[in-house]
Amino acid sequence: MADDRPQLAAVGDTSAAAGPFYARAGASYQSMDLPSVDLGQKRLGFAVVGGLAVNSNGGPIATFNPVASGYGVDGAFGYFLPPGVVSPTFGARPRVEFYASYIRATDNQSSATTLLPGTSSFQHVNGVLSFFLICGADPCPTTSSLQSKYEAWHVGTKASSDFAMGPLTLTPSLAIFGGEARNQQQLFQSTSFVTVVANPVTLFETASETATDRFGSRIGLNGKYDVMSWLALGLGGNLGLAARNIRLHAYDNSSSAGGKDTFTAGKNVADFTAGAEASVIARAGANISFKLFGGFTYDNNVPGITAQNYTGVLFNNNPVTPVGIKTEGEIGYYAGLAMTIKFGQ
Repeated sequence: MADDRPQLAAVGDTSAAAGPFYARAGASYQSMDLPSVDLGQKRLGFAVVGGLAVNSNGGPIATFNPVASGYGVDGAFGYFLPPGVVSPTFGARPRVEFYASYIRATDNQSSATTLLPGTSSFQHVNGVLSFFLICGADPCPTTSSLQSKYEAWHVGTKASSDFAMGPLTLTPSLAIFGGEARNQQQLFQSTSFVTVVANPVTLFETASETATDRFGSRIGLNGKYDVMSWLALGLGGNLGLAARNIRLHAYDNSSSAGGKDTFTAGKNVADFTAGAEASVIARAGANISFKLFGGFTYDNNVPGITAQNYTGVLFNNNPVTPVGIKTEGEIGYYAGLAMTIKFGQ
């Protein structure tokens, strides 16, 4: 979730810049998978054991697999080091740049089910069992909706240089970065008793997870092939590691739950990221270039939330567990346009 998705101009074109300074700006469409969400009421199954009817946890009424979409923007300011500062062994046109990026993406999903002839139970986010519904002759239609809001920002610095081989230029790079991402998800459920005059039973749960990359580093290798003097094709990739701290804050409120509850948790993980990007670069003179790009990113520790759970017969000294933090490997896709401008003498 805080996987530095993506540096929008990872395969940037600075070869057109003759001056010592350059600036880059980009914007993109973003699509990213988020971990599954199975909060809310649980189905109750019944069986006869020893002449007595007992119930068991039948799993969530609704499960969602959110895919958030939105936009990303980034910018960078770079400086080409003077000749002689770095040995030619480490490549030509060595440079350093400072960059920042911001992403915002949302997703809304809904589902509907009928509990007839079943029954459901509810736990607070802290694991406490609260109530159950019996839908015998009543259909008890239930609607569920999940809203996801993802936001992330990152800042960092990157050093790179060029190795030219005719029309082909290879550019290795090393970056260090830090940042933060927040994924806020809200679940709303409403169960109606169709044949009974009663207000619908409503449930509202929200979980907010903040993932902070306290320190990360990334290596990259980009290639650029000059098709014409004004046109080039780019292809590149990167691998990264980061120390990530994850914080969870969960909250619930129900019309039949007898109060509100909150739960917090924390977790530290070592995060691995990878990405690849292809681009088409067009130079509009010696000082300006444009890049059309698209690519994907992978993060092996995108934070999600594990649902509260219980075992055994309902309200019979059940072993219970509250909500918690889980991490899953997820892939994000993006496409956009960037512009690089050189200046200075």
